[in-house]
Amino acid sequence: MIERRFLKGVQVRAKAGDKPGIEGYGAVFGEEYVLWDSPTMRIVETIAPGTFNRTIQEKQDVRCLFNHDPNNVLGRTANDTMRLKEDQKGLYYDTDFDMRTGIANDVRCFVDRGDVTGCSFSFQVTKQERTEVEEGDKLTIRRTIQDVDTFDFG
Repeated sequence: MIERRFLKGVQVRAKAGDKPGIEGYGAVFGEEYVLWDSPTMRIVETIAPGTFNRTIQEKQDVRCLFNHDPNNVLGRTANDTMRLKEDQKGLYYDTDFDMRTGIANDVRCFVDRGDVTGCSFSFQVTKQERTEVEEGDKLTIRRTIQDVDTFDFG
């Protein structure tokens, strides 16, 4: 099953220098992402360091898409217009724009004006750890993602 997560507090920004594009973190390690919270159940997930090692080592063809729309390609790892690296904070991406395309011009404007400020990614989990803890009347399910196939950043 393909999943998508929208990151809070992670900012996409226009790249500095003479090559137009965007850069930022597509995923952050150790941050709790609350999937569900009710009086009786809470579901929380985190992404473990190393989760994207295989994505990078296998040179998976990951795309940078505006709004996850495959018609709005901004860059991709297969042709090196998008590069990925994992550091202590998370998975960092750096995407070069081709300003001959309308979508690149639009996204650059959206980012420069602050209309687009965040990032999300699509993935399929291949390895995870799950724990359940009952605290009074509330069940807390924790999921730690440890390995994924990565499809795109939006």
